Amino acid sequence: MKFRLLFIALGALLLSAFTTHMQSILIHFEAVQDAKDFDYSALSPHSRKLLTREIEIAIAEELAKTNAKQATEARKGLDGDWWCYNNDIVFEARLGLTLAEEFSSKDEIAAARQELEARIADTRASIPPLPDVSGGIPKSNLGALIATLVERDQVWERYVVDVMFPTNDENRKRPAFHSAYGQLVAREKCLVWSANEDVTEQILKEHGWPLKEDIGAHGLWLIIQHADHNPALQGKALPLIEALVDAGAMKKRRYAYLYDRYHLNTDGKQRFGTQVMQDSPGHCVPRPLEEPDRLNELRAGVGLEPFEDYVVRIPGCQG
Repeated sequence: MKFRLLFIALGALLLSAFTTHMQSILIHFEAVQDAKDFDYSALSPHSRKLLTREIEIAIAEELAKTNAKQATEARKGLDGDWWCYNNDIVFEARLGLTLAEEFSSKDEIAAARQELEARIADTRASIPPLPDVSGGIPKSNLGALIATLVERDQVWERYVVDVMFPTNDENRKRPAFHSAYGQLVAREKCLVWSANEDVTEQILKEHGWPLKEDIGAHGLWLIIQHADHNPALQGKALPLIEALVDAGAMKKRRYAYLYDRYHLNTDGKQRFGTQVMQDSPGHCVPRPLEEPDRLNELRAGVGLEPFEDYVVRIPGCQG
C-alpha cells in the first residue's frame, strides 16, 4: 500500500512538472504578433510535441464554451480543421507549428504564411457585407436578407471539398501547407458563420420559420445546417423543422440532414448517414451511426437513396 501511494504521489508530481513545462511557450505570447513572429522551426521535436499538447488543451477549453463534443475531440488530438474557437494567439501558434512541419526556417514559414494570407484576402474581398438589422427586419426584406446569408456562407463552402479531400498533386506534395490553408479557411468560415447565425437568431425571433421557398425557407435551413460550432442553434431549429415536416411544409430529407449534424455535434452519432469521412484516400464511409445495420432502411424512410448510391456523388469520394 505504501509503495502504491508513493507511486501515485510521484506520478502527480511528474504530471505537475510536465504541465508547468508545457506552458513555457504559449504563456509568453502576450499578443497575436508574438505568436506570429515566433520561430517554430527552431523548436526541438520534444518541444513541438509539448506545444502541440498545450494547443490541444487551449482549444478544448475554448470549444467547451459552446460544443462539449468538439472539446472532447480536441483533447484527443488536433484533427479538427473546422473547429471554431475564439483565441487568435492559439490559432497563430497552431498555424506556425503546422508550417514548421514543412519549412525549415523562420523566413520560409513567414513567406508561406504571406502566400496563404494573400489567397485568403482575395476570397474575403468577395464576401457580401451584412445589412444593418439593429432596427429590426421588415418582412418585405426577409427573402433578400436570407439570400445574402446564403451567399456569404457559400463563398467559403466552395473551398471545403478541396481542403477536406485534396486531389490536386500540389496539395498532396505539400501536406503541411495544405493543412495550414485549411486552418485559415476554417477561421474565415467561422467568422462568417458567427455573424450569419446572429442574424438567423434574430430572424427566428422576429418572424419564426418562413414557410415559402421564395422568402428563404431552404436558405435558413442551410445556414443552421452549417452551424456545427453552435449546436444550441441547431437544437432550437430541429423541432421547428420536425413540425414543418409533419405538416407537409418541408421535405423529410432536410430534417434528416439537420438531425445528423446536430446529434453528431452533441452525442457523437448520426441516424441517416448524411455525414461522411474518408477512411482512406478516395474511400468514404459514414461517420458513427446509431443503428448501422438499419442505415438504408432509415434513409428510405426520409426519402434518401441507399448510402452506396449517395456516397459516390460526394466530391472526393469514390465509394
